[in-house]
Amino acid sequence: MKTPFLSLSLILFSVLLCESRNAPNPPVLDINGKTLRATTKYYVKPLQEDLGGGLDLAPMGNQSCPQHVVQDNNDWLGQVIQFHPVNSKDGVIRESTDLNIAFPNANTGCPESNVWTIIGDVSWYDDTQYVTAGGEIGNPGERTLVNWFKIVKTAKAYKLRFCPDVCSSCDFVCQDVSVTAEGDRGQKYLVLSDAPLEITFAKA
Repeated sequence: MKTPFLSLSLILFSVLLCESRNAPNPPVLDINGKTLRATTKYYVKPLQEDLGGGLDLAPMGNQSCPQHVVQDNNDWLGQVIQFHPVNSKDGVIRESTDLNIAFPNANTGCPESNVWTIIGDVSWYDDTQYVTAGGEIGNPGERTLVNWFKIVKTAKAYKLRFCPDVCSSCDFVCQDVSVTAEGDRGQKYLVLSDAPLEITFAKA
């Protein structure tokens, strides 16, 4: 037989559990401790500044378009970035929540948009999946699966991750966004891997 105190405790526990499940994810913070917002532009900076500069768009080899997302040299801030959360009504950028990423000021001369997407088979580890321009904002679902990223908290900063919730029936492998150096000049291209590039955010 349940005592009134036990019954009340179970009710309170159920209420608290329900509230915790419905609570929004914590906001992502910039280097000054301010909340990231969808209407604001930011520079993305590596946590370890000696590992390179900000992010930009650049061609790969003889392929001019679509351009690939790259990490610039140490002395470059890169292009400003803007985030678009899956819930367009929520102006706050939240941890581990699907969002689109775009270079709003980039002028590449290419027909593709400056919204991030992924080229490559995202259902396999063995393929190299590059982050490129050419995605679209919004319309979450199977068709736009490769356009969605998340900002995930690490011990000292953040990382970008491909692990979308916009399609529960889609086949894909969750991976972090990393960099790989290719070509004679060692250009750093953003790819999916298990070795994340830890980053911070600075308001432009």
